[in-house]
Amino acid sequence: MSIVIPVYDESTTRLRDQLRSINAQTVNATQCEIVYIVNNGDRATTPKPVLAANDKALAFLKKAKSRIPLIVLDYTTKGHELEIGNVGNARNTAIHLVAQRYLNQNRDGILFQTDADTLLTSNRLLSSMIADYKKYGCIGASGGVRFVLSMDSRKKQDQLFYKRHLRDFNMFAQWGYLIKALHNRKLAPPVTPTRFSGANMSSLVIAAVCAGGVPKLHRGVDLYFGEKLELYAKKRNALILPRRDKWIVQTSFRESTRTGSSFGGAFSYMRHYNGRPLVTPMTAPAFHTFLKRQLAKKKPPLKKKDMARFEAEMQEEYQKRYPKVPISHASFKALKEKIYKDVKRRAYAENAIKYFATFHLK
Repeated sequence: MSIVIPVYDESTTRLRDQLRSINAQTVNATQCEIVYIVNNGDRATTPKPVLAANDKALAFLKKAKSRIPLIVLDYTTKGHELEIGNVGNARNTAIHLVAQRYLNQNRDGILFQTDADTLLTSNRLLSSMIADYKKYGCIGASGGVRFVLSMDSRKKQDQLFYKRHLRDFNMFAQWGYLIKALHNRKLAPPVTPTRFSGANMSSLVIAAVCAGGVPKLHRGVDLYFGEKLELYAKKRNALILPRRDKWIVQTSFRESTRTGSSFGGAFSYMRHYNGRPLVTPMTAPAFHTFLKRQLAKKKPPLKKKDMARFEAEMQEEYQKRYPKVPISHASFKALKEKIYKDVKRRAYAENAIKYFATFHLK
């Protein structure tokens, strides 16, 4: 098994904790290797704090002691940077280097991909993965993720604020999915059993490459990779193993803004409103419904070239008619009760909330 982990602007504290969790695994050390790829794009255009963090991470990893063999790939120092600096390219670069070594040995193995702020909280996770790959003959598997509050800020007031408002954060995150369910009862649950997550996804090494590898993108690479691997599996009548509720890792719920899918914006929004963020009221219609009604009133019909301007105007009008309101426990309870009375709406909401919008203190 090869464990591939991209490192970008990550603290040595998180890396130390992660290494400790991996080395605590019951798996035989001769069966595994850990492959860190410390990466960034051109150093001339990469923010200096990122370069400083990467330099520290690289130095730490090169000296780190590990029971499981540790390989450190340097794609951060001058002359070694990634041509395309993003998480997708970092993963893809490491995967192809690992795959080449397997091919040179005329063998295959398991590729486990995770993030640098993720911990393996069960010490039998890797051995369970190896056992199930052998038992079921699968070429890939989707694992689960548990979000735990783990902030970058060491300021006591920041730590206390977000711990105190974690319940409000959960309500805020869940409100959007409940509103979606309210306006459309035909929504399919967003997380299928084999949906991939970048913090916990695995495959056979050669299958990962043959499926096309990881796309060289800044975000959403886990979904793209999972879809490509699933298509590859279908063509070969092979299996993608659903393990979202069995193989679970702990990943950091933090105020990061490193990628488009990071939580930094939500943390700032929560702080700005002192733990009572504004949400669209449950009595407001969906914007697309509101827009459709306004379009129907236009005589003569709008020309295509005028649609963008009209939609922007209607966004402003929508906000005036249905201003956002501070979230409250009472309004959240009322919305949830309304949604849960309908089987289809409830199925969508429960699925989305379980996998996307539930955050823990520990």
